[in-house]
Amino acid sequence: MICKIIFANLNEEEKADRLAEILLKKKLVLYVDVIKTKSYRLTDIGKVEKENEYLLIAKTNNNLVEEAKKEILCHIPYEKGDMILLDASDKATRMDLLLSKLTGE
Repeated sequence: MICKIIFANLNEEEKADRLAEILLKKKLVLYVDVIKTKSYRLTDIGKVEKENEYLLIAKTNNNLVEEAKKEILCHIPYEKGDMILLDASDKATRMDLLLSKLTGE
């Protein structure tokens, strides 16, 4: 079983909470964490801008990752589009066992 971790940034806590619930209820992920963060970027004129964001961290398996990604992309703004997929199977034997609950493998 290949453990996958999806990171996605959302700009509102309510949206992050709602997405976490959707992913869990649809059984696309086993666990979801939502963490309040700050994002910094440099503008074209050299000014540093800061904004609050919410980092959603979803743990799933290889069989469900594509469907989970599609669901997440429906809930994050196109212009933001921050989503990263991490293969964590090398360091996550325990997580692999837990994720097997999703598919019964």
